[in-house]
Amino acid sequence: MYDTPRVPEYCRRGPVLQEPPREVGPGGTTGRASDGHGAIVRPGDHIAEGRARLELRERHAQAIVSLPPPRPGFAPRAGGLHSRQPVRYRTMRLLVSVSDIDEARAALEGGADVIDAKDPAAGALGAVSVGTLRGIHAAIGGRAPVSAALGDAADERDVETAVEAFASTGVTFVKLGVGTIADASRVTALLAAAVRGARTAGPGRCGVVAVAYADAGRAAGLGPAALARLAADAGASGILVDTQDKRGPGLTGLVTKAALTTLVRGAHDAGLLVALAGRLAADDLPHVREAGADIAGVRGAACEGGRTGRVSAALVRALRTRCTSMPVGSGVSRTVLRP
Repeated sequence: MYDTPRVPEYCRRGPVLQEPPREVGPGGTTGRASDGHGAIVRPGDHIAEGRARLELRERHAQAIVSLPPPRPGFAPRAGGLHSRQPVRYRTMRLLVSVSDIDEARAALEGGADVIDAKDPAAGALGAVSVGTLRGIHAAIGGRAPVSAALGDAADERDVETAVEAFASTGVTFVKLGVGTIADASRVTALLAAAVRGARTAGPGRCGVVAVAYADAGRAAGLGPAALARLAADAGASGILVDTQDKRGPGLTGLVTKAALTTLVRGAHDAGLLVALAGRLAADDLPHVREAGADIAGVRGAACEGGRTGRVSAALVRALRTRCTSMPVGSGVSRTVLRP
């Protein structure tokens, strides 16, 4: 089995709660706490806020703790987890979508961090059969986490049943599309059903990743930022921003790096893992990494002949080097785990 990485210290201990500033009057302090802007803070308010932030950080830690450490040779050599330098070092994980056992073995040979089971002929989130998923999981043999696409959600009962079946194979997380649904209550219900299915298969065994489409348009869905908030409330582990039309523009052609960085920071603040995908090429990976993503997902860039071709270990290896830890700006919201 792959080694389980250490949970970052900041995730374990939560925020440092400091004594709030006191109001100062003509005769000295009044003894009443202020938030620094004139508002009075009731006793316990800052502690409750700290506990809420701690819960979010713990959720984020649990979402990423099942991922393996970066492969040997890709570890950062400077900076460090608790570095106070303005430049941070981080390693983004590479997820490669595969359709069968042979492709899974090629992706693993090339150094993929996450093996994702998906049928590319069935759309952006085409699901493989449970039998195919079991075969892929068995072939990987615990050397890397396995995830699976479930398609776009429609019915709560069907979602719960499908997630339970897929989670029972031993996958680390499932990806569920809800990016084309504009009704927030409907999205919440579908994600809650997915979380129930995962928990039925075994508490803490499988996470749920909500998928938003960057090319869906405002009228077609809630948008990634709104979906992130709903996903966190529903108990999901993360959010994936992908593209639905695999013949159209890729993610980096639809969303600026500044917007991606803001989105990633907001999802991290909600305690979620963040994956970015959508026709990503090798040259896109540094931009996705600098935006702060935990995972970059690829299919076409890892295949000879494009998305409908076959996964190549050599192409995966070349992509993996683009995810290597490099100094990034201090605007990135956090550093990921070191081995």
